[in-house]
Amino acid sequence: MGMDNMHGAGMQASQNLPKSQALKDATMAHFIMANFKEGSTLISNEFKVKGDIESAEKFAAILGTTTPDTQESTIALKYLKEGETAKELVHEYSIKVSDADKTLKSLREAEIFDYSLNESDGTLKLLDFSLGESLEFKNKLRNLLVELKKEGVEYGEQTKRDIDSRYIDPGRRGEILEGLAGDAEFLRQGGGSLREVVEQSRQRHKEYTERVSDAKKTSIHYNGSYHSDNKEGIVWYINRTNPNLRVVTVATVMQTDVDKLDAANLGIADFIIVVPESMTRTY
Repeated sequence: MGMDNMHGAGMQASQNLPKSQALKDATMAHFIMANFKEGSTLISNEFKVKGDIESAEKFAAILGTTTPDTQESTIALKYLKEGETAKELVHEYSIKVSDADKTLKSLREAEIFDYSLNESDGTLKLLDFSLGESLEFKNKLRNLLVELKKEGVEYGEQTKRDIDSRYIDPGRRGEILEGLAGDAEFLRQGGGSLREVVEQSRQRHKEYTERVSDAKKTSIHYNGSYHSDNKEGIVWYINRTNPNLRVVTVATVMQTDVDKLDAANLGIADFIIVVPESMTRTY
């Protein structure tokens, strides 16, 4: 990034100072918001990066790479050829369920092995790559609802949306699906169970929280916005196994207007770093 681009990225350097001194006083013109029950409070509207302009550029790049759009684009670069803009839609079904454990059992009975289940808010998500053309998927979905009723699981109305799967080209996605099919066959043949996987994950979380329970220790999880927003995911499990542990989250968001935090970003973290949409992104 040159100096012209640095201003677009939120960098400021005094025009009246000699170049060497201006570089040392490079200032990030972003702002940090802290979320409390009554709303958001401005902590600081700028912070300085000590060092030369190269150090400031690196810091700006780190902020840029924490945004979801940048992460997804980075994944796209890994799988797509230069200049390729492959886009393919996938149907994502979401269902709210009242009991995670019984839902896991119902999924197993319906022979559905590739899904995501957020235990903290009871959201079950299934992907249909056939865009509604697969009779097998429809039957499995119907069987799942039957099993949920048998188990006494309350569930909400199904919602369906189209999601863009451009980040993985068709060939690579096929390999991933083959791997999922292999995992499903492994489970069917008694090679393991989803409950065992969940229990192993919980045990690892327990071991982790025990290691960091000492008040003198600080643990930092970098690039964790995707699975720590709204105190869900990792944070939810840590709080469940060790409620006395103090967990503070930091998120980075991009906005067109950086003078006020967008409603969609309120409360996603304890501290929110806001950067302008016009900021140059580095992959």
